[in-house]
Amino acid sequence: MKKTGRPSQEESEQLRERAIAMFTERFVYQIPVFELMKKYECSQATCFRAFKLAKDKLGKVPQSIRLRGAVYQLEKMNKDLIKIREEEIKKGKNKSVRSLVELEVQIRSNLELLMKLEKLLVEAMEIEVKSKDGSIIAILKEITKEKEMNPGPIS
Repeated sequence: MKKTGRPSQEESEQLRERAIAMFTERFVYQIPVFELMKKYECSQATCFRAFKLAKDKLGKVPQSIRLRGAVYQLEKMNKDLIKIREEEIKKGKNKSVRSLVELEVQIRSNLELLMKLEKLLVEAMEIEVKSKDGSIIAILKEITKEKEMNPGPIS
C-alpha cells in the first residue's frame, strides 16, 4: 500500500541531509533563520523541525562536519580577538598592557588548538574511509595503530 502525504524527515534521506545542513548553517555558521528560510524556501516551522531532527540525530552527523565547525568557530574567535587587539593598540598611550598580554595569550592558545584540530581533521578525512563509523574514538585508535607500526626516528 502506497503512503500518502509528504514524506517524514526521518524516513527521507534527502530531507535528513537537508535538516543536518540547515542545523550546521544555523548553529555553526550562525546564519539567521530568516536567511535559511529564503535559501531553502521553507517556513519557520520547517526550519525548527529540521533543527530538532538534526539535534535528535546528532550522533549520525559525521565527525568531519563537527571538526570543521570547531575549526570555523576558532578562526572566527581569533579574528575577533585580533580586531580587539588592534583597537587596543590604536589607543596609543591609553592602551592597557595587561589587556594586550591577555589577548595575545588567548590568541596563541587558540592558534595552537586550531592547528591540532586541523591536523586531526586532515587525519580524520584520511582515516574516515578506513573506519566504519567515523567516530573520533575510532579515528584516534586508527592513528595510534599507525604510530605503533611506524614509530619514527629515535631521539
